[in-house]
Amino acid sequence: MFNFMHTNKLVAWRDLPNASDFVLTGTRLRFAQPFQTREGRDFCDSVLSNSRGGTMSMATQTISESRKVFIRVRAENPLMALEKIRGADFGTMTMAPTQPGIFIADVTDEDLRHLRERDHVEVYEDYQFHLFDDTETWKFDQPAPMMGEVPWSGKTQADVLTAINAPAAWTKTRGQNVTIVIVDTGVATQEGVHPSTLSISPTFNTAWEDAVGHGSMCAAIAAGSTDQGARYDGVAPDATILSARSTLLASDLYTIYTYLLTKYLGGSFPGGVVVSNSFGHYTCNAPTFPQGHPYVDLVRTCVQNGMLFVYAAGNNHATGLCNHPPATDAPNTIWATNSIDEVISVGTVNWNGSNQEPGAHANSSRGPGQWSTRRDKPDVVAPTYGEVRWGSGYQVMEWWGTSGAAPQVAGLAALLLSIDSTLTPARIMQIIKSTARWTGGSSSCVGTGMIDCAAALAAI
Repeated sequence: MFNFMHTNKLVAWRDLPNASDFVLTGTRLRFAQPFQTREGRDFCDSVLSNSRGGTMSMATQTISESRKVFIRVRAENPLMALEKIRGADFGTMTMAPTQPGIFIADVTDEDLRHLRERDHVEVYEDYQFHLFDDTETWKFDQPAPMMGEVPWSGKTQADVLTAINAPAAWTKTRGQNVTIVIVDTGVATQEGVHPSTLSISPTFNTAWEDAVGHGSMCAAIAAGSTDQGARYDGVAPDATILSARSTLLASDLYTIYTYLLTKYLGGSFPGGVVVSNSFGHYTCNAPTFPQGHPYVDLVRTCVQNGMLFVYAAGNNHATGLCNHPPATDAPNTIWATNSIDEVISVGTVNWNGSNQEPGAHANSSRGPGQWSTRRDKPDVVAPTYGEVRWGSGYQVMEWWGTSGAAPQVAGLAALLLSIDSTLTPARIMQIIKSTARWTGGSSSCVGTGMIDCAAALAAI
């Protein structure tokens, strides 16, 4: 729990109905998202009536000619230090509850000038992350292949799960009591999964919509449930899905992770939580994204507190973007947060267990990882091919990208936590890596190999 002081009224996070953010606007109190419930509106009225001279705004329009930035203030009282900066009149400012001294603000160029004049202030730009292939829909631009035409003809998610020994693991557990968070484009429907009573969508009206289809795919792979109406079971079919719908801006993701960490520390995930992230930097060269960015620090903080984070390695290597020869194991194209030691970075392979053959799977990003001190990314791989959920329907694809590999590992982590909720992120990573099956190829292409759910469960 954290507290904010507004004039003489103390407001706690737990007192904010359905609120994921709380902001200060100059000397005024403002909520970052309009409340959708009467409870929320009544709460706003109560703050207004009990605050001395306070004003509440339900609007969240940014000021003209401004942009959003992260501000780190190194001072004993960061808020007071920031307010003393003369000439800076921020439009909207958010104070991070889990990282003292971090603010997100809408600022003008003049504001930035004043901020950067201060030795105790660091400014970081907001950053737009991407699904790993902006042209990912090419995979189903053409009609689904006829049986026998290509190797993935007639293959489905069920075949992929058999390849990673998920059904064999279900004799021990199906992932019950564990929450898998899908941080993505939303999930199209609660049908086909066990939906959490929690969700978060800082920018959209609901987390349970998906205008793209990508997040729905990830949810179905991680924890689809035929018992709930899905066509195929996911890796952990009895796990709970929490939809976290995002614009994939760093500021939006920061709000999501802050909410999740606060809920986790408050005991909302007693069986454990796994956060699946299938987005990142879609580029051939190192992105201009600093390792000291508050977004990266927050990911590390979440992991240090016991939350497991899984990231897709990226789809950057071959003909999809960077045009490196499929058979090569270099150069590195696993970037930034997706490559840090604390997270599990996941590549993908085809039906032969390879990503060094001609075809879509050769796009799986190569290690060893930009920021990995161990130089061992990707950690593991998972196969992707055949029919899978996309939005409210299903599509047959040659591959699902590393986007479809990461939720398989998230599902496997949920199976492990379902057996032993005390497992740490480091221990889970060690089990998954040490029990993976070697299918050939360079470690910078496949890590320690293809995940094996049954072997992983046998190791605890």
